Amino acid sequence: MTVARTAVLATAVAGLTVLSGCVAPAMVEGRNWVDGPQASRAATYPERALRQEVDGWAVLRCVAGPEHRVENCVLIAESPQGFGFGEIGLGMQGGMRAVDASVFHGHVPVEGEWFSFPVRFCHEGPSAPCEARLNEELMAFFAEMHPIERLSQAGRCSEAIDAAEKVGQPSFVRIIEQQCAKQR
Repeated sequence: MTVARTAVLATAVAGLTVLSGCVAPAMVEGRNWVDGPQASRAATYPERALRQEVDGWAVLRCVAGPEHRVENCVLIAESPQGFGFGEIGLGMQGGMRAVDASVFHGHVPVEGEWFSFPVRFCHEGPSAPCEARLNEELMAFFAEMHPIERLSQAGRCSEAIDAAEKVGQPSFVRIIEQQCAKQR
C-alpha cells in the first residue's frame, strides 16, 4: 500500500482550504480534485469546527478506480475527533482523484490499488503554520500506523490490535481488526 506522506497543494477560496487538493467553503480545487466541484460551505468544512475556528485532518483509505477516481473510501483516522472532519472527507470522495505523485509518496495509485489519502482542513486558508502543524500531526500518525499494519500483515494480530488501541483512533482499530479477521 502506498501512503501519502506530504501534501503541499494549497489554494484558498473564501478563506478555507483543505490540503491534498484543496477545499474551500464554495469550491474544491487542486490536482487531486476532479472538475473543481462546487460545494456548499457545510459540505467542505465541519460547521462546528468552522464556528470554533478548529483546523483538523482526516485520513481515508481508498481504492483507485478508473481514471484515477478515488472510490470505496473508509475513514482511518481524524483529528481532532468529534468535529466531523472524517465525515466531511468521506463525503468529498466523489470529487477526488489520485493523480499527484508528490502526495502519494512518489507513486500514483493504479486502478484497484488501496492507498491512504490525507485531507487537511485549515479554516483560514493556506498558511504555513497550519500546514506545518497538520503535516506534523499526520506524519506522527503515519509513523504509528505503519508498524501496526506490518504486525497485522505478519499475522501478529493481538499485538497489532493492542498497539492500534493505544493510537486512540477507533476507526483505525476497526480496520486492523477487520484485516486480522480476514487472516483467520
